[in-house]
Amino acid sequence: MKTLALIKLIFFVLAIIFIFFNWKLALILFLIASIVHIIPLGPNPLLTIITGYLIIGGIIYLFIDWKIGITLIIIGFLVAKFRIYGNKCNYDFYEKNKNSDSDEKKIFTAPNSMVIDTNEQTKNIKMADKNQRVFAAFITDTEKYWIYLVNPTNKRYKKVVTLTGANMADDEGVIETTKSMKIQGVLDPQASILLEHTNMWGWGDDSIWFHIDLYSDENAIPEMLIFMPQKYYRNSSEVMLLVLNKMGRVNELRLRDKQVTIDEEIKTMNMEGAYHKFGDLKS
Repeated sequence: MKTLALIKLIFFVLAIIFIFFNWKLALILFLIASIVHIIPLGPNPLLTIITGYLIIGGIIYLFIDWKIGITLIIIGFLVAKFRIYGNKCNYDFYEKNKNSDSDEKKIFTAPNSMVIDTNEQTKNIKMADKNQRVFAAFITDTEKYWIYLVNPTNKRYKKVVTLTGANMADDEGVIETTKSMKIQGVLDPQASILLEHTNMWGWGDDSIWFHIDLYSDENAIPEMLIFMPQKYYRNSSEVMLLVLNKMGRVNELRLRDKQVTIDEEIKTMNMEGAYHKFGDLKS
Protein backbone atom coordinates (compact mmCIF):
# COMPACT_ATOMS: atom_id res chain seq x y z
CA MET A 1 0.00 0.00 0.00
CA LYS A 2 2.80 2.45 0.89
CA THR A 3 4.58 1.64 -2.39
CA LEU A 4 1.41 2.32 -4.40
CA ALA A 5 0.85 5.55 -2.50
CA LEU A 6 4.40 6.68 -3.30
CA ILE A 7 4.02 5.80 -7.00
CA LYS A 8 0.70 7.63 -7.13
CA LEU A 9 2.23 10.72 -5.53
CA ILE A 10 5.15 10.71 -8.00
CA PHE A 11 2.80 10.56 -11.01
CA PHE A 12 0.60 13.34 -9.61
CA VAL A 13 3.60 15.62 -9.00
CA LEU A 14 4.96 14.92 -12.49
CA ALA A 15 1.53 15.63 -13.99
CA ILE A 16 1.41 19.02 -12.22
CA ILE A 17 4.96 19.87 -13.40
CA PHE A 18 4.39 18.82 -17.02
CA ILE A 19 1.10 20.69 -17.34
CA PHE A 20 3.17 23.84 -17.99
CA PHE A 21 5.27 22.18 -20.71
CA ASN A 22 3.27 19.39 -22.32
CA TRP A 23 -0.42 19.13 -21.41
CA LYS A 24 -0.86 15.82 -23.28
CA LEU A 25 1.89 14.14 -21.28
CA ALA A 26 0.50 15.71 -18.09
CA LEU A 27 -2.93 14.23 -18.87
CA ILE A 28 -1.42 10.77 -19.41
CA LEU A 29 0.47 11.00 -16.10
CA PHE A 30 -2.70 12.08 -14.31
CA LEU A 31 -4.63 9.12 -15.75
CA ILE A 32 -1.90 6.70 -14.69
CA ALA A 33 -1.92 8.18 -11.16
CA SER A 34 -5.70 7.78 -10.91
CA ILE A 35 -5.44 4.15 -12.08
CA VAL A 36 -2.74 3.44 -9.47
CA HIS A 37 -5.03 5.04 -6.87
CA ILE A 38 -7.86 2.63 -7.73
CA ILE A 39 -5.72 -0.57 -7.73
CA PRO A 40 -6.20 -1.33 -3.97
CA LEU A 41 -9.97 -1.46 -4.47
CA GLY A 42 -9.58 -4.62 -6.53
CA PRO A 43 -9.91 -5.74 -10.15
CA ASN A 44 -13.61 -4.91 -10.57
CA PRO A 45 -13.34 -1.15 -9.79
CA LEU A 46 -10.04 -1.05 -11.71
CA LEU A 47 -11.61 -2.47 -14.87
CA THR A 48 -14.58 -0.11 -14.45
CA ILE A 49 -12.37 2.99 -14.35
CA ILE A 50 -10.27 1.77 -17.30
CA THR A 51 -13.48 1.19 -19.30
CA GLY A 52 -14.64 4.72 -18.52
CA TYR A 53 -11.32 6.27 -19.55
CA LEU A 54 -11.23 4.33 -22.83
CA ILE A 55 -14.78 5.25 -23.84
CA ILE A 56 -14.43 8.92 -22.84
CA GLY A 57 -11.08 9.11 -24.62
CA GLY A 58 -12.62 7.48 -27.67
CA ILE A 59 -15.47 9.99 -27.80
CA ILE A 60 -13.01 12.88 -27.56
CA TYR A 61 -10.78 11.37 -30.26
CA LEU A 62 -13.74 11.07 -32.65
CA PHE A 63 -13.26 14.81 -33.28
CA ILE A 64 -9.48 14.45 -33.76
CA ASP A 65 -8.95 11.10 -35.45
CA TRP A 66 -12.09 9.00 -35.87
CA LYS A 67 -10.13 5.77 -36.39
CA ILE A 68 -8.36 6.08 -33.06
CA GLY A 69 -11.64 7.16 -31.44
CA ILE A 70 -13.55 4.11 -32.66
CA THR A 71 -10.65 1.83 -31.67
CA LEU A 72 -10.63 3.20 -28.10
CA ILE A 73 -14.42 2.83 -27.80
CA ILE A 74 -14.30 -0.77 -29.02
CA ILE A 75 -11.48 -1.63 -26.59
CA GLY A 76 -13.50 0.02 -23.79
CA PHE A 77 -16.54 -2.15 -24.55
CA LEU A 78 -14.32 -5.26 -24.71
CA VAL A 79 -12.89 -4.47 -21.26
CA ALA A 80 -16.44 -3.97 -19.95
CA LYS A 81 -17.45 -7.31 -21.49
CA PHE A 82 -14.46 -8.99 -19.83
CA ARG A 83 -15.40 -7.48 -16.44
CA ILE A 84 -19.00 -8.73 -16.77
CA TYR A 85 -17.75 -12.17 -17.79
CA GLY A 86 -15.41 -12.28 -14.79
CA ASN A 87 -18.22 -11.31 -12.41
CA LYS A 88 -20.42 -14.02 -13.91
CA CYS A 89 -17.67 -16.63 -13.45
CA ASN A 90 -17.28 -15.61 -9.79
CA TYR A 91 -21.04 -15.74 -9.26
CA ASP A 92 -21.32 -19.17 -10.91
CA PHE A 93 -18.43 -20.49 -8.79
CA TYR A 94 -19.97 -19.40 -5.49
CA GLU A 95 -23.44 -20.59 -6.49
CA LYS A 96 -22.03 -23.97 -7.49
CA ASN A 97 -20.29 -24.35 -4.12
CA LYS A 98 -23.04 -22.74 -2.05
CA ASN A 99 -24.79 -25.83 -0.75
CA SER A 100 -22.93 -28.53 -2.64
CA ASP A 101 -22.35 -31.90 -1.02
CA SER A 102 -19.84 -32.81 -3.72
CA ASP A 103 -16.52 -34.52 -3.06
CA GLU A 104 -14.75 -31.20 -3.62
CA LYS A 105 -16.30 -29.80 -0.44
CA LYS A 106 -16.03 -32.88 1.81
CA ILE A 107 -12.88 -34.73 0.89
CA PHE A 108 -9.87 -36.58 2.21
CA THR A 109 -11.61 -38.08 5.24
CA ALA A 110 -9.35 -39.99 7.61
CA PRO A 111 -9.92 -42.27 10.63
CA ASN A 112 -7.86 -40.04 12.89
CA SER A 113 -7.14 -36.33 12.60
CA MET A 114 -3.82 -35.23 14.03
CA VAL A 115 -1.88 -32.04 13.45
CA ILE A 116 1.79 -32.96 13.28
CA ASP A 117 4.31 -30.27 14.18
CA THR A 118 7.18 -29.90 16.63
CA ASN A 119 7.53 -26.14 16.19
CA GLU A 120 7.42 -24.18 19.46
CA GLN A 121 5.05 -21.63 17.87
CA THR A 122 2.32 -24.24 17.31
CA LYS A 123 1.82 -25.66 20.80
CA ASN A 124 -1.63 -24.06 20.87
CA ILE A 125 -2.43 -25.79 17.56
CA LYS A 126 -1.48 -29.20 18.97
CA MET A 127 -3.61 -28.51 22.04
CA ALA A 128 -6.60 -27.62 19.84
CA ASP A 129 -6.23 -30.93 18.03
CA LYS A 130 -5.80 -32.81 21.30
CA ASN A 131 -9.08 -31.35 22.51
CA GLN A 132 -10.71 -32.39 19.22
CA ARG A 133 -12.08 -29.04 18.15
CA VAL A 134 -13.26 -27.92 14.74
CA PHE A 135 -10.72 -25.63 13.10
CA ALA A 136 -10.16 -23.76 9.82
CA ALA A 137 -7.32 -24.82 7.53
CA PHE A 138 -5.53 -22.34 5.28
CA ILE A 139 -3.73 -23.89 2.29
CA THR A 140 -1.75 -21.97 -0.32
CA ASP A 141 0.33 -22.35 -3.42
CA THR A 142 2.12 -19.60 -5.34
CA GLU A 143 -1.07 -18.20 -6.91
CA LYS A 144 -4.14 -19.42 -5.00
CA TYR A 145 -5.43 -20.19 -1.53
CA TRP A 146 -8.03 -22.52 -0.10
CA ILE A 147 -9.83 -22.18 3.24
CA TYR A 148 -11.45 -25.30 4.69
CA LEU A 149 -13.56 -25.86 7.78
CA VAL A 150 -12.19 -29.10 9.22
CA ASN A 151 -13.97 -31.41 11.67
CA PRO A 152 -11.42 -33.75 13.33
CA THR A 153 -14.00 -34.96 15.85
CA ASN A 154 -16.49 -37.82 15.80
CA LYS A 155 -19.34 -35.34 16.14
CA ARG A 156 -21.70 -34.62 13.24
CA TYR A 157 -22.89 -31.05 12.71
CA LYS A 158 -26.27 -31.05 11.00
CA LYS A 159 -25.96 -27.49 9.73
CA VAL A 160 -23.13 -25.01 9.19
CA VAL A 161 -23.85 -21.34 8.46
CA THR A 162 -21.11 -18.89 7.48
CA LEU A 163 -20.94 -15.11 7.15
CA THR A 164 -17.87 -13.50 5.63
CA GLY A 165 -16.61 -10.05 4.68
CA ALA A 166 -13.39 -8.05 4.51
CA ASN A 167 -11.95 -4.66 5.38
CA MET A 168 -9.10 -2.94 3.55
CA ALA A 169 -7.41 0.37 4.28
CA ASP A 170 -6.18 2.90 1.75
CA ASP A 171 -4.60 6.33 2.26
CA GLU A 172 -7.82 8.03 3.36
CA GLY A 173 -10.00 5.44 5.04
CA VAL A 174 -11.27 1.88 5.30
CA ILE A 175 -13.07 -0.02 2.56
CA GLU A 176 -15.74 -2.38 3.87
CA THR A 177 -16.68 -5.05 1.33
CA THR A 178 -20.07 -6.64 0.83
CA LYS A 179 -20.89 -9.55 3.13
CA SER A 180 -21.90 -13.05 2.07
CA MET A 181 -24.04 -15.44 4.13
CA LYS A 182 -24.18 -19.11 3.13
CA ILE A 183 -25.79 -22.25 4.46
CA GLN A 184 -22.99 -24.76 3.98
CA GLY A 185 -24.99 -27.84 4.90
CA VAL A 186 -23.81 -30.83 6.94
CA LEU A 187 -20.29 -31.22 8.37
CA ASP A 188 -19.62 -34.92 8.93
CA PRO A 189 -17.07 -36.37 11.37
CA GLN A 190 -13.52 -36.54 10.03
CA ALA A 191 -14.51 -34.35 7.06
CA SER A 192 -14.19 -30.81 5.75
CA ILE A 193 -16.08 -28.08 3.91
CA LEU A 194 -14.43 -25.78 1.37
CA LEU A 195 -15.22 -22.22 2.50
CA GLU A 196 -13.25 -20.23 -0.06
CA HIS A 197 -10.95 -20.77 -3.02
CA THR A 198 -9.52 -17.86 -4.99
CA ASN A 199 -6.27 -16.25 -6.08
CA MET A 200 -3.76 -14.52 -3.83
CA TRP A 201 -4.14 -11.11 -5.54
CA GLY A 202 -4.18 -8.37 -2.91
CA TRP A 203 -4.23 -10.91 -0.07
CA GLY A 204 -1.80 -9.05 2.17
CA ASP A 205 -3.90 -5.88 2.24
CA ASP A 206 -7.27 -7.42 3.11
CA SER A 207 -8.60 -8.28 6.58
CA ILE A 208 -10.96 -11.12 5.77
CA TRP A 209 -13.15 -12.46 8.56
CA PHE A 210 -15.45 -15.45 8.91
CA HIS A 211 -18.34 -15.91 11.33
CA ILE A 212 -19.33 -19.57 11.67
CA ASP A 213 -22.37 -21.12 13.36
CA LEU A 214 -22.12 -24.86 14.04
CA TYR A 215 -25.43 -26.59 14.71
CA SER A 216 -25.26 -30.04 16.32
CA ASP A 217 -29.04 -29.97 15.94
CA GLU A 218 -30.94 -27.62 13.64
CA ASN A 219 -33.15 -26.43 16.52
CA ALA A 220 -30.31 -26.12 19.05
CA ILE A 221 -28.29 -23.02 19.92
CA PRO A 222 -25.20 -23.14 17.68
CA GLU A 223 -21.55 -22.68 18.54
CA MET A 224 -20.96 -19.07 17.41
CA LEU A 225 -17.34 -18.75 16.25
CA ILE A 226 -15.00 -16.39 14.38
CA PHE A 227 -11.59 -16.50 12.72
CA MET A 228 -9.38 -14.27 10.54
CA PRO A 229 -7.04 -16.26 8.27
CA GLN A 230 -4.41 -13.53 7.69
CA LYS A 231 -3.11 -13.75 11.24
CA TYR A 232 -2.23 -17.41 10.76
CA TYR A 233 -0.99 -16.97 7.23
CA ARG A 234 1.65 -14.51 8.42
CA ASN A 235 2.58 -15.90 11.83
CA SER A 236 2.25 -19.70 11.77
CA SER A 237 4.09 -22.52 10.06
CA GLU A 238 2.62 -25.24 7.89
CA VAL A 239 1.68 -28.58 9.43
CA MET A 240 0.36 -31.86 8.06
CA LEU A 241 -3.45 -32.01 8.14
CA LEU A 242 -4.45 -35.65 7.82
CA VAL A 243 -8.17 -35.01 7.32
CA LEU A 244 -7.24 -33.07 4.19
CA ASN A 245 -4.07 -35.05 3.50
CA LYS A 246 -2.38 -31.72 2.78
CA MET A 247 0.13 -29.34 4.28
CA GLY A 248 -1.46 -26.16 5.59
CA ARG A 249 -1.88 -23.73 8.45
CA VAL A 250 -4.33 -24.27 11.28
CA ASN A 251 -6.66 -21.36 12.05
CA GLU A 252 -8.11 -21.62 15.54
CA LEU A 253 -11.75 -20.70 15.96
CA ARG A 254 -12.78 -18.61 18.95
CA LEU A 255 -16.11 -17.55 20.37
CA ARG A 256 -17.48 -14.32 18.92
CA ASP A 257 -17.63 -11.40 21.33
CA LYS A 258 -21.33 -10.96 20.64
CA GLN A 259 -23.04 -14.31 21.02
CA VAL A 260 -25.68 -13.67 18.39
CA THR A 261 -26.49 -16.14 15.62
CA ILE A 262 -25.73 -15.22 12.02
CA ASP A 263 -29.45 -15.30 11.24
CA GLU A 264 -29.93 -12.53 13.81
CA GLU A 265 -26.75 -10.66 12.83
CA ILE A 266 -27.79 -10.10 9.21
CA LYS A 267 -31.09 -8.54 10.28
CA THR A 268 -29.27 -5.43 11.52
CA MET A 269 -26.00 -5.65 9.53
CA ASN A 270 -25.31 -3.58 6.42
CA MET A 271 -24.64 -6.35 3.90
CA GLU A 272 -23.53 -3.89 1.20
CA GLY A 273 -20.07 -2.41 0.84
CA ALA A 274 -19.17 0.95 2.35
CA TYR A 275 -16.28 3.40 2.57
CA HIS A 276 -15.34 5.03 5.91
CA LYS A 277 -12.92 7.96 5.99
CA PHE A 278 -10.52 8.02 8.92
CA GLY A 279 -11.96 11.33 10.14
CA ASP A 280 -15.47 9.84 10.25
CA LEU A 281 -14.23 6.78 12.17
CA LYS A 282 -12.76 8.99 14.91
CA SER A 283 -15.93 11.03 15.40
